[in-house]
Amino acid sequence: MIAMKTAKTIEELYKEAKEFDVVITVDAALATALNARVDEPRLNGFAYTAKEVAAMREGFTLGCPVMSDLDIVHAIMKDTDLDFKSIYSEILNIRDIRKYTEDVEKYLHSARSRKVWASYRLLPTRERSMADYEYRDDAFFKGKKVATIGLDFFNDLDKHMYSDSMEIIEPFKDGDYEIDTVYAIGNDRQIADSIVDLVKDMDPTDVAIVLDSDSPVADAVRAALYRNEIPFKNNLSVKDLSQVRDFLQFINLAHGYGTLRVSDVRDLFSGYGARDTSSGNGLKTQFDNYLLSKVPIEEPRDPVTVSLIETMRDIGKYTYGEALERIVGDRKYLKHLRPSIEILLKDLDIFDEKITPGRTNEIIYAVNNVEDLRHNEQIPDDEKQGVLLADCRNSAYVDRPLVVFAGMDSSWDINTSGKDYVDPQAEAEKNADRMGILLQQGDCRIYAIKPMTDGKATQPCRHIIDLFVDRKGNPVKKIGGFRDICREYRKGSWYAETEVVFPSKGTEGFESSDESDKGFSKSKYNAFSDCPIKYLYDGILKSEDNEYTVFGNCLHDFAEMYFCYPDVVKKKGAEYYLNKMDSLYSGLSSECMEGLDRSRFSIFISNLMKYIDQIRPADVPLDMMISDRKERFRNRFMVEEGLERCSSLTESEMDVPEHMYAKFDARVESDIFDYKTGKPKSGDDILKGFDRGSDNFCEFQPLIYLAVLSRNSGMKSASFNLLFVGDNEIESTGEGFDINRNVRRVKLMSQNHDDLVFSDDSPVRRAYASKKGKKISEKWDEIVSYLKEMSAYDGWQDSEECIDHICKITGSTEGSVKTFLKKMSDPYVIDDEGTVYVPADSMEDFIERLNEDYREALRIRTVPFSTVRPGNLDCKKCSFRKACMATERKTVSEGEE
Repeated sequence: MIAMKTAKTIEELYKEAKEFDVVITVDAALATALNARVDEPRLNGFAYTAKEVAAMREGFTLGCPVMSDLDIVHAIMKDTDLDFKSIYSEILNIRDIRKYTEDVEKYLHSARSRKVWASYRLLPTRERSMADYEYRDDAFFKGKKVATIGLDFFNDLDKHMYSDSMEIIEPFKDGDYEIDTVYAIGNDRQIADSIVDLVKDMDPTDVAIVLDSDSPVADAVRAALYRNEIPFKNNLSVKDLSQVRDFLQFINLAHGYGTLRVSDVRDLFSGYGARDTSSGNGLKTQFDNYLLSKVPIEEPRDPVTVSLIETMRDIGKYTYGEALERIVGDRKYLKHLRPSIEILLKDLDIFDEKITPGRTNEIIYAVNNVEDLRHNEQIPDDEKQGVLLADCRNSAYVDRPLVVFAGMDSSWDINTSGKDYVDPQAEAEKNADRMGILLQQGDCRIYAIKPMTDGKATQPCRHIIDLFVDRKGNPVKKIGGFRDICREYRKGSWYAETEVVFPSKGTEGFESSDESDKGFSKSKYNAFSDCPIKYLYDGILKSEDNEYTVFGNCLHDFAEMYFCYPDVVKKKGAEYYLNKMDSLYSGLSSECMEGLDRSRFSIFISNLMKYIDQIRPADVPLDMMISDRKERFRNRFMVEEGLERCSSLTESEMDVPEHMYAKFDARVESDIFDYKTGKPKSGDDILKGFDRGSDNFCEFQPLIYLAVLSRNSGMKSASFNLLFVGDNEIESTGEGFDINRNVRRVKLMSQNHDDLVFSDDSPVRRAYASKKGKKISEKWDEIVSYLKEMSAYDGWQDSEECIDHICKITGSTEGSVKTFLKKMSDPYVIDDEGTVYVPADSMEDFIERLNEDYREALRIRTVPFSTVRPGNLDCKKCSFRKACMATERKTVSEGEE
């Protein structure tokens, strides 16, 4: 275990400082804490920051008050031809340089920055007030005994408020400080919830939470405090006001109206009074990936939504004041949004200016960077006191009994790279000492981190690592992670009022929903086989429409329409439906892709029609009502045509007691047909999908559909036919193209595995009939006879004797024979045309495994999430990667917690 220097507590600093008349520091929180401890009458104040002294004496130093930031910018704008953003960014740079050196001009490397400095240095600013201050001439300090605390933390300007006659109080004392326990907690939300569990029964004024105020964990903490109605100190600036942020976001998004998606504006529109999507009049959630400018047929009829869309579309026609009027309108429940926005626009003198992207960027910049912008927001009483949210960069001192440190990772770093006016070694030592003091605040301390960040173990803030070096900068010990800087590294929350009882996640919905009663669908079982945790997420995190799902849904609807009503489609013409699909899909695509998208749709439609003409029976029964389907499953083209009936041969569902069900694109007797709009697959690719041991996606649709059909109908054999409508994309447009070249087949056989592979018509034999496998094909009868004898013994597939024997009689290499034996022993067989065969006993084994998995799926929905083991799927390929916390558990050894 390694340690850091021990910092003096605020109580210890007060005991030393109370003997003085005045104490100067640069830490505002420390000054406040010392003043709160004054226990004897004093004529004047006691503790001040250097900036407070400068502010009190600016009339004495400059003869006038200092100017506000907006006044400074406007004054420089009059002297120069520069815009607001350029000027203020240079001012911030100048102020930063001035903290370290008075030779500012030496580090200004552009004509623009020197031009701003020429005006800025003549204005009455806080920096000039501090630089011109003369301690010995100031009556404020005459005859007073003055001390400073933490002189090493004073910057160049702060030191103008210091005199050699002052006593220096050191912030550190003898001894070492060791961090006792660091708690590694899953994610930001869990950290926030753990903090709230801890403080909800405490006096909020006894608690401080130190964090990066702009980080996700800060948002999570604020949300958790709000949810639990725990008051906390909330000092609002203009950039913290939701009404200002939302208004600027609206304007900024509107500048990119042509590429804007519905999901980008949904929450924003809701805040401005757009109707709830459940009414059917707003922007439906399944259209989240559509371009706002091309919202499909079910366009919003809610007048507020329509008005907001039109305002975005025509944003360049309005002034900022007019845009505010249109966005807020005359809706009384939004009138509270006006004042702060109006104050901002008028302070920046742009209320009556036309909206432009450049001007909007300036406003956003001013809101995010100018600290003294006015606003009329009143802080609620319950946000004036309570839990203190302390930014990790603002202060080294926190005057609360309990201090929770949330984060402590690289987001806490103070970046000084590129600042050639900074002594990096001196600054690193100063930041490390400040961090050392901060980490020792409070009577009771809790250190909480995320164990993983972006898929890697979370590393401590650089300043924490720097704490453990000597004065020469040599590391005391290599810091590999948080485990190296504490006595105990503990995974999980620090607090539990009662024994934790995990909810039965989704159990009620799982048992009562239609899908769950039927068992595994192909998508649910694929997810479970990929990873049980992916399966759990798939049940609670739903995906909105995207270009792939809409592309596929359009073509499946067309295929069913053509299967059931070929005459209607031919009368309208394929071009009519192509235009329909193109219009619907264009909202998800982009303008540059329109030509290509239309071309692909045209080819896919043509291929679907060719194939359906081939497989459709002479009489298609229209024996089902479209209205009996759930609304989201109704064929859009049939509904638009006013057709009432559909067929049981298309889009029909079937389930069996063995906990699985299927929804067929089309089925004719023992043939199942499935239309695939994605990347074409070979027979080998289909076989790979049956392998749950790899780190790729599983795809068990053919096996589930064949099992369901076989079990339901009693058929011993059946065929699953996959039409890849985009295969041979160019060739398929030519005359005489055989559409069956785009079809892959998976066949359920009535034979068991050995009967199939040893037969004269064995798929493996056909696969080896080519010139490449001729050596094995020519000796087929002899090989089969030998293998039948060997099959009485276990492990013949890997038998060295077996391999040697076949090598001798065929003259093949050892590698070739091993490949051959693997094909013979695999539970699923493939022939030379890529057709996959499923033997009867292999199907029984699959169904038995699926039933075991179903029971396991029921179990994991009722146990703590942390006990569910991840699957083999490569996490980088998983769509739930950002939400999942299981990545770290994949690398945990057996027996380790």
